[in-house]
Amino acid sequence: LINAVTREIVRKTVISSENGKEEDGYYYRNVDRVVLHRYFEGIINLSGEIISETCSSTLAWNNLSNLLSYKRLYVDHEESRSVGWFPEAVSGVGVRFVISDALPRLLDHVDDAEMRQAAWDERVDDEQMRLEAEARRYGDVALVPVVDVYRSLAAKLLAFFGAILERSVEFDFLYKTDDDTVANLEAIRDHVPTTRQNVWWSSFRENWPVERYGKWAEASY
Repeated sequence: LINAVTREIVRKTVISSENGKEEDGYYYRNVDRVVLHRYFEGIINLSGEIISETCSSTLAWNNLSNLLSYKRLYVDHEESRSVGWFPEAVSGVGVRFVISDALPRLLDHVDDAEMRQAAWDERVDDEQMRLEAEARRYGDVALVPVVDVYRSLAAKLLAFFGAILERSVEFDFLYKTDDDTVANLEAIRDHVPTTRQNVWWSSFRENWPVERYGKWAEASY
């Protein structure tokens, strides 16, 4: 088990017919218990001899607990050759994840999933109505038809520019920044071109590698 973000080996073991327990044609071996933080992302790396008969049919990985989600499938150790996970991935190995404690609370958590989803949907709808009411009253919010996920930032920015133009807002220079950024307005003003022309002055993740894991992960590139 490897931490996908830090690439630290969390647990490592060797499984064989001598030290493993046979079950349905597979050998299993328990590993020491490990406490994983919420939203932990890991890579299960398995290597060894594969018997072709075990890969003759499609094996769907079970995830009925809703406590785990599978994201990528690695053909080998190369990140560039990994692909997005698909449920019917053919696999010659089996992995069993066991929750060693707090099981009753986790079962209650799974049972209450639909109720939490309904409460969340209600909260989102209420927030949407509040935003629309503020936009109508003060005109200080531009609502654009783009899902607010990281990969849509460029599309959201262009849609915002379109909304500004539709409102016929007059300005000499438009500066966009994030809400967690401190901008030196005087220095920015000094860099603004004095000639009246259309100018694009920007920097947007230039030459950054694609993130496979974490908050800004991109699964489809």
